[in-house]
Amino acid sequence: MTATTLAALSLGGNVGDVETAFNKAIDALERAGLSNVRRSSIGKYPPVDCHPGTPDFLNMAVAGKWPRSLEELRDVCVKLERAAGRPEQHDPAASRTLDMDIIIFGEAPVFSGPLQVPHPKAIKRAFVMQPLAEIVGDLTFPGTHYKIDELALKVSALPY
Repeated sequence: MTATTLAALSLGGNVGDVETAFNKAIDALERAGLSNVRRSSIGKYPPVDCHPGTPDFLNMAVAGKWPRSLEELRDVCVKLERAAGRPEQHDPAASRTLDMDIIIFGEAPVFSGPLQVPHPKAIKRAFVMQPLAEIVGDLTFPGTHYKIDELALKVSALPY
């Protein structure tokens, strides 16, 4: 039996057929080994840290058991973003069809070279925490003593 790690990802996009991009990405994650997949609903959120006039984003979360390394999951996500049209060199504040961030990988924070999980701004972003709370709200968020549900309530009161 292969050991697996709980992985949770945030998906976002604001141009093109975002919902289809989400579905294709989740299907590809399952083919790559993500099992026991849980999906949040898709919500609409205002852009954060984007250029003025950027359209709202659709966001959701997906969680499941991953059988390989964090780096391999990141590599799968990068390939899926590129397949959805995101260039290798991109402006992080630009619109996109698919953006994938690994929010949880196991029970503790992970620092692996330039890769930091959870994303350092995750707990301050409603578009991350609210969808995540739908599917793994009873878990303690890595690096904190708070349940994801609690953090989602706190962040929902913050201005954008």
